[in-house]
Amino acid sequence: SSTRRLAIGVTAILIVAGAVVIAKRSQQDVTVTQGSGEQVSAKLKTLDGSKTVDLADFRGKTVILNFWASWCIPCQREFPVLKTFHEQHPEVVLIGILTKDNASDALKFAKSEKADWLMLDDRNQKVSDSLNIAALPVTLLIDGKGTLVSRVSGEIDSQTLLGFL
Repeated sequence: SSTRRLAIGVTAILIVAGAVVIAKRSQQDVTVTQGSGEQVSAKLKTLDGSKTVDLADFRGKTVILNFWASWCIPCQREFPVLKTFHEQHPEVVLIGILTKDNASDALKFAKSEKADWLMLDDRNQKVSDSLNIAALPVTLLIDGKGTLVSRVSGEIDSQTLLGFL
């Protein structure tokens, strides 16, 4: 009957619409916001624990801080983008900051991705909390004066990174 066909058609449309909504929700939203203008300062150990790094040592240079974890799928996907950017723009200091993860998994992942930029350990989330880093990944642009200029919440792409220059 036509009523039955209509009901089946409407049901099919609702199933497709529901699938689209679920797919959209599972894609991570990326937001780029202007930085707060606050001074970003921290002293963190390198991921391998070999030394302590003071972010103040990078004054005079543009710094990109990328907060990540090895279990974070968007973090994993952005690693090749960060690697390419790092290779093409050595004048910019790229620093990965591990949070909410364990060091051995993170070191293993970074090595598998041939990540050759500085990796710092914020597993106690002291710096992350002070900068209101909740969901990962988050990438911060810090200017030569140590001021937070821009914040990207979500997976960063090469176009956004190039916009930092």
